[in-house]
Amino acid sequence: MESQTQSEPLSMTMTMPAGDNSPRENHRVLIVDDDQVVRRALMEVLQTCGYKCDQACSVSEALLYLEQQPYTCVLTDLIMPEQSGLDLLRDVVSSHPDIAVILVSGQNDTAQVRRALKSGAYDYLVKPSTAGEIVATVDAALKKRQQYLREQTDRQS
Repeated sequence: MESQTQSEPLSMTMTMPAGDNSPRENHRVLIVDDDQVVRRALMEVLQTCGYKCDQACSVSEALLYLEQQPYTCVLTDLIMPEQSGLDLLRDVVSSHPDIAVILVSGQNDTAQVRRALKSGAYDYLVKPSTAGEIVATVDAALKKRQQYLREQTDRQS
């Protein structure tokens, strides 16, 4: 992941995209990656922008977090030992369909991206990503999530 440069300062006053007027501090993001350096970097970027974050080093640890705490977004690495981000995506989609899932990978593989999106991922980030790309992707996923929740509410009415 690239470090922030002087020409691209991270702003604490960045606003949520239109359609989701809830402040970032109302959103909790679970970051899942087997690489501690990546987890910390993602957490720092998102917390700087106001998101509440937790981190897990594996799919099994992430599933424990998901049972204990409500999340609005999961940002997960695609390739991890034991289970993959796609495995986590499938579990989240079936057990917590109201959570936006974003897959992150060091590989820009079009087939993987398609598979992830067809499986229910809100988006896909390729490492390294800039702080701006990470925040914009999470913001957009949460906007899509909000739209999904509104549609579900409308259907039940």
